[in-house]
Amino acid sequence: MSIYRYEVVTAGNVERVNQLLVRGWKPSREMPLETAARAGELPAALVVLERADTAPIAPTAQLAGGIPVSLLNEVPLLDGLTHEELAELAGCGEIRRYAADDVIFEQGSQNACLCIILNGDIELRLPSAGVGGAHIMQIGERDVFGESSFFSGGSHAAEATAVNDVELLAIPRAGFDELLQASRPVAWKIAMNAAGILGVRLQETDDWLSELLQQEEDARIAQSWHRFRESAGRGGFTAHPFFGT
Repeated sequence: MSIYRYEVVTAGNVERVNQLLVRGWKPSREMPLETAARAGELPAALVVLERADTAPIAPTAQLAGGIPVSLLNEVPLLDGLTHEELAELAGCGEIRRYAADDVIFEQGSQNACLCIILNGDIELRLPSAGVGGAHIMQIGERDVFGESSFFSGGSHAAEATAVNDVELLAIPRAGFDELLQASRPVAWKIAMNAAGILGVRLQETDDWLSELLQQEEDARIAQSWHRFRESAGRGGFTAHPFFGT
C-alpha cells in the first residue's frame, strides 16, 4: 500500500522538496496553482508525493463510532488517506441511520452532504420521471453518493431512499470547508480524488451520448432507406435492373 503527502512547491522551498525525494518520496501528480500567480506571488504547484507505507494500518483498527478503517480504505474517493487523515475526516462527520423506505434526501434539495455507506443499500431514482419515478441504480457498502451536489454546490439531481436498514458516514460541506480553509492534506486528497473520479464519469457520459446519437442517426438512415424502398415499390422511379439483388 502507498501513502501520499501534498506539498505546495515554490521557487523558495524546492530544497525542502528535494530532501523528501532523497528520503524515498516520489512525485506522482502535479497541479498548477493559479491563485498564487494572481496574488503576485511566485508561481506555485501542488505536488503529490508517494511512497510505500512502511507501517500499514491494522485491518481491525477502528475510528470513532466503530467505523472499520479497512472499510474506508476501499472507498476510491478516500484513496491514499492515512489512518490519521481518515480519523480527521470522520471527526467532522456523523453516523446516520435509516430504516427501509426512509428518504435520505429528495430530488431538488440542497443539503450538501457527502455520504459513505457503511452498511445497507440505497436506491437512487428520479421521482419526476413518470408515474412512480425512474430507477437509476442501487448502491451498497463502500459506495459514495451525494458527491455531485457536495462539490458543485447545486441541488440533488435524484432522490436517495434506504432499501433496508442503512448506516452512513455523512460529511457535511461545512465540515469539509473547514478542512480546506485550514489547508489540511485530507481535504486536498479528497478533492483531487474527486476530480479524477468525476473526470472518468464525464468521459463515460460523453461516450454514452456519442453512442446514443449514433443510434439515432442509424435509425434515421434506416427510416429514410425504408421510405426509399417503398417509393421504389410503387414505381416512383425507373429501377436499375440489378436493384435489390
